[in-house]
Amino acid sequence: MRIQENSGETCVEHGAIVRGVYGYWPSFHDAEVVEFGFKMRKEDRNLTDATIKILHAGQDNPQSTCPGPRCVVGFECKDISNPIIDIAELYAGNWISRLIVFKTSEGLYRFNLEASAGLEAKFDCKSVSIAAIYPIA
Repeated sequence: MRIQENSGETCVEHGAIVRGVYGYWPSFHDAEVVEFGFKMRKEDRNLTDATIKILHAGQDNPQSTCPGPRCVVGFECKDISNPIIDIAELYAGNWISRLIVFKTSEGLYRFNLEASAGLEAKFDCKSVSIAAIYPIA
C-alpha cells in the first residue's frame, strides 16, 4: 500500500502506531470524539495546544468484514492557529464523518475534523502527534 505524502499518517508523529493497531490509516468515519480540550502555555509568546481523543473500532476499514479493536486514539496538536470550531450541536453526540490531516503550503499542519453529528473543528498547528492509544473493553 502506498502512503500518500503530506497527508494522514505522514503528517502525524507516531502515526505508524495507529497503522500497526488497525492495519491501515483510518478516516475515523463513525468514530466518536470523547474528549476535546485546550491547554494554554507560555514560551516566548502565548501558545494554545489542543488534545482530541477519539473512540475508534476500525469500522471504516474497507478491507475488513468485522470491526477492529476498540481503542481510544489521542491526538495532540501543538500551537494551534486559525481555529474554526463549531460546538452548537454537542448534544447530538460527537460522531465523525472523517478526519483529515495534511501539510499546508505555509508549512503548518491542518487538522480538519468533519462531523456527522456534534463537534466540528478545523485549525492549523505546528505539529500533530499520537499522544496515546489504548484499548477499551
